[in-house]
Amino acid sequence: MEKLSAVWHHRPRTWRTLAFLALDAAVLALSLYLAFLVRFDGRIAPRYLSILFSVLPLAVGVKVVVLASLGMYRFSWAYVGMEELVKTVLACAGGSLAFAGMLFALRHWPAAASVPRSIIKALGIGEVGEVITASFCCLLLSCVL
Repeated sequence: MEKLSAVWHHRPRTWRTLAFLALDAAVLALSLYLAFLVRFDGRIAPRYLSILFSVLPLAVGVKVVVLASLGMYRFSWAYVGMEELVKTVLACAGGSLAFAGMLFALRHWPAAASVPRSIIKALGIGEVGEVITASFCCLLLSCVL
């Protein structure tokens, strides 16, 4: 445990940023899966499951870039207030809009054209809570280590 703690604190900003990025990527992937699950009442048809796995890298990549460009990895979650909460909500909404824009731009790609539009709405709503929860978990992890 001490070795992990020493590695974590050797370059704290880099390691914490990477931890946030990895956790956000996992949470965003889970968010897209849950959006599909909710849309199809708990049973995703094989056709839509293949669409999910086709657009998953695009969704996660676009959203992580938007989150990073809007400064989500630059402030300390130890001192979070209403300003950071608003920033998180706006970043998640911006990520969903960017993903929707990418789907529109790639509308000639069969997988992008087949994504149900209700998925985008559900994704935007659900990921706000998930990103905040994941960030709080990273904060707890950094306090423990």
